[in-house]
Amino acid sequence: MSEIRKKVKEWNGIFCRGMVCKTNAVRDAMIISIVLIALGGMMAYSTRFSSQNQKNVEQPAIQIEKPTEQESVQKEEKSVAEIISSIDASAWMPYQNTWYGLALKYPKDWADPVIKKPSVGANWEEQIQFRIKQTDESNPFEGFDAVIYSIAKIKEATKTDEYPQLKNAELSLDPQCATIEGHLLETGNYPAEEIYIPANDACFNATLYFGNTRDAYIYNLVPRIKEGAGLAGDPAQEIAMHMPEFLGVAATLNFIDIVRPKPVPPKPKITAPLPFIYKVDSAGRRVCKTKNDKPSKSKKYNHRHMDMECCLDPDEYPNPNCYYSPSKYGKYL
Repeated sequence: MSEIRKKVKEWNGIFCRGMVCKTNAVRDAMIISIVLIALGGMMAYSTRFSSQNQKNVEQPAIQIEKPTEQESVQKEEKSVAEIISSIDASAWMPYQNTWYGLALKYPKDWADPVIKKPSVGANWEEQIQFRIKQTDESNPFEGFDAVIYSIAKIKEATKTDEYPQLKNAELSLDPQCATIEGHLLETGNYPAEEIYIPANDACFNATLYFGNTRDAYIYNLVPRIKEGAGLAGDPAQEIAMHMPEFLGVAATLNFIDIVRPKPVPPKPKITAPLPFIYKVDSAGRRVCKTKNDKPSKSKKYNHRHMDMECCLDPDEYPNPNCYYSPSKYGKYL
């Protein structure tokens, strides 16, 4: 208030000089002083607010750097090793396929594996499907497949259905997109090699699967997404979150000896003519019609010839269309 009174006195000196002074001059001077002080305060606040606002505008926003492609791959190698080490597969169900020499383990609460044969035009030779019995709606995966390819047919791993595909055809001219070098990960001491393309790759569509080549075959372990579902993020993150067992299966992959049953030779085709005279016994066989047949040399032929009556004589060849009783014709067979 002392400051206000000073201002009042100053205004009195202006409006009340000598004997000239209006009756309400003191009151009016006080009002004017208060208004001026208020205006001064508003100007000071406005200047301060403007300065603070300018600082906020000039201060750059904090940028969160996304991991590079190489950093994503390195993180995946470490993550897979950690997940596999935490999985206990000792109680899992063993599976062996001796025809292709493949062995692995899968969770015991999954469905029994199903072998699927290829349709016309398929590149693969056989699929073994491993499926989760029950999954919640948030899980986009239904299980995985072991897909087997014949090298004689497709020649190389780049021709498999699972091999990473370019994001667009134009990238085929880019030298940096010529191979998937740097995306083949040795994530453990087991045959399966991880092929991982992160979501931020500049060349290829994101993918993750395990593969290996042995002798005449290529073996791929491939996660399968439910029909109509899709991945919300990077495949490595989605698998680690929803189906880490898949990584454990890859660690159990092993190759065994290929054992195949010997092919059964086809029955020889009978080209001999049917006999002219015979009867059919209770077993459905063609036999000699003569009840008391007595084998003897033919008077008609002077050389060996084909039996045409299912009654074998010493100078006849057995007709393969006939059945001859060993007790009666054994010495001539």
